[in-house]
Amino acid sequence: VMDGQLNLNNTTGVEARWQGEPLDIGDDMNSLDSDLNVAGTGVSRILSTIDFNSDADVDIAPGAMLVLNTVVDFNTDALDDGTADAEFTGGGTLVTNSTVNFNEATTFNMNTGVVDLDGESSDIVGNIINIDAQVVMNVDGFKFGQNKIAGSDTLDIDNLNAGNFGTLTVNLPNANDEWALLSSGVMNLLNGAAVTTMLSGNAAQLNGTVNADGDIRLNARVDIGGTVNILSVAADTPLRLNGGTLANPNMLVGGIINGPGVLSLDSSRALHGNGVINTVVDGNGSSELVAEGGLLTLNNAVIDIGTLGTSGGSAVLDLTTNTFDTSVSQGGVRMDSGRIQNGGLRITTQPLRGHGLVLSPVANEGEIIAQGGQLVIDNPTNDYDGLGNTGKLTAQAGSELVLHDNAAFLFNGTVQADAGGTVFADGFELEFEPGSTLTLNGGAYRSTKATDIGGTVNATAGTSAIRIGGTTVFESGSNTTLTGDLVVDTPNTVIPVGANFSGGGALINAGGAQLRLLDGATANVLVENNGTMVLGSSPGQATVGALFQGATGVLDIELGGINPSLVDTLMVSSTAQLDGTLDLSLLGGFMPALGQTFTILTALSRTGTFATVNQPATMPAGLLFDVLYNPTNVQLEVISAPMFTADFDMDGDVDGADLTQWEGDFGLNGDSDANSDGNSNGFDFLQWQRQYGSGAPAVTTLAAVPEPATTALCVVALAALAGARRRI
Repeated sequence: VMDGQLNLNNTTGVEARWQGEPLDIGDDMNSLDSDLNVAGTGVSRILSTIDFNSDADVDIAPGAMLVLNTVVDFNTDALDDGTADAEFTGGGTLVTNSTVNFNEATTFNMNTGVVDLDGESSDIVGNIINIDAQVVMNVDGFKFGQNKIAGSDTLDIDNLNAGNFGTLTVNLPNANDEWALLSSGVMNLLNGAAVTTMLSGNAAQLNGTVNADGDIRLNARVDIGGTVNILSVAADTPLRLNGGTLANPNMLVGGIINGPGVLSLDSSRALHGNGVINTVVDGNGSSELVAEGGLLTLNNAVIDIGTLGTSGGSAVLDLTTNTFDTSVSQGGVRMDSGRIQNGGLRITTQPLRGHGLVLSPVANEGEIIAQGGQLVIDNPTNDYDGLGNTGKLTAQAGSELVLHDNAAFLFNGTVQADAGGTVFADGFELEFEPGSTLTLNGGAYRSTKATDIGGTVNATAGTSAIRIGGTTVFESGSNTTLTGDLVVDTPNTVIPVGANFSGGGALINAGGAQLRLLDGATANVLVENNGTMVLGSSPGQATVGALFQGATGVLDIELGGINPSLVDTLMVSSTAQLDGTLDLSLLGGFMPALGQTFTILTALSRTGTFATVNQPATMPAGLLFDVLYNPTNVQLEVISAPMFTADFDMDGDVDGADLTQWEGDFGLNGDSDANSDGNSNGFDFLQWQRQYGSGAPAVTTLAAVPEPATTALCVVALAALAGARRRI
């Protein structure tokens, strides 16, 4: 058909056929003057070999199908300048059942039509499609690689020979549409020149086999569900993924990428998913390699990448035997849930950050950051501060960094916990050596094991906390600076001589905790005691900047003799504000004598008194300590113990505490028996009323009107008395 028109029209259900001599559509002499029109609603078939030339004008109407049974050649570029001159239009379907050769640039503008290059379902022999030029398919649908009994459908995109610039661009109606290389299909990408783009346009589902040989770039985003073999050994001839974006990445959906070549990710491009990568991975710029939706196994090295990481709870990144060094990355390792296992992580110039579980051994010469949740580092061979002792462990606001281990680690790096964040050493002691720094910016440090702190501690704005399951020692030479408050919540916190405390914040001993200031120790800050404060190893003298003892606080004072060095003494550089309990005990058989006086606290000024004073259990009979509250000190004076029958708690005075004791004993036992009748009843309450305020000075004034619970008991008591009078 040189300058004429061939019309194939099937409207009867019987194929319209052309057969016989080879058929040329066009003669390269003019422009679009050789027409092939296919109409109707059925199949039109050409059984001869066919050659489409540059002046071919082919239109396949909607509902019509043109089947090319034998070899097809596309020589459709008159000037051989890479510009397609022939036209292929229409909304029908073009099917090829045999070998197809795209020798020159060809464009299909069948925006509502379909191009099927792997034949009808009756075509059982694999076909070869040679693309040696630029092929653009603007179509409604395209797929390749259906199951064949004899051989596979093979798509060869070739830039090996002089003048061959094979590329395939598939443009579908919608940006999110994808075309497919089916599981039985084969695609060979062959390039013998400089880097060449061989796939462009809409995303491709690569579910078959792809063989890439040479420096090849894929500008189309790909979903790899089959096998990709990168055959070129040279490092500078990789398979380059340049499709998609960081937000819309290339996907590995159970596929396998084999070597010996290199898989390259161009800058701002990503590969996410699950499957196996057996090649070296070389990412550029801000590229990403991320496990997602299952297990991603890396059986070779990642020599360069923007970010390596995980995404989603089911994501598992398996490093097998490889150690990933974050110095080859721009963004380090980023975890958004999931797990990293096997191999190893060396954290250097870029951090490990995020939330998830790391089972791989970690050498931390940079920074590990819990971010957006809980990050767990779980391996007994971890090096938390690296070879240079510079590693940093950080929990950002609201996040938790959990370190699982089974042996003490001598730590010289930095721990930082921001507001609401926690760094938790679980199962082992992270021992803070003199070169270490613990910075708490309103966060907390926790450990299940006793911990020594020998370095620098900074508690900044807000309230920070140290919560330890064993004894915590601020070692001699340590330096703690409090610009905010620091809560110590441990069974036993020890401050020895030489441990330095400074700043305007408070050191807060939590309720139920014990703070021990060893003999000669100085904590030159405000100490807020809500637990128990103990001085010396037994006894001792210690100094604090200021003292606030809360209602739950207990000051433990031991006396071992009349020499001041044998008496616990707390020296307060500024103000002492008292409340709570004074707990007294005698050591070494010491028996104080009537009239002796002992100074137990000195201060620039004193306010408040102890609500409760517990007398020593071994106090000589008939004696007790009276507490003398002076403007600048607190003293104990040995006095004769008055005999008050309503002193139910036996502390030397009759006060509200005795009423509380009586309330608990009322009607149950004789422990609050003021009249020796063997019972705790209303008669004993009347004795308490008469004796209230007797003995050692009361710390607080009891309200004139009893509390509601007490009022009820008083009514019961009075009723009992009335009944007694009637019986007399």
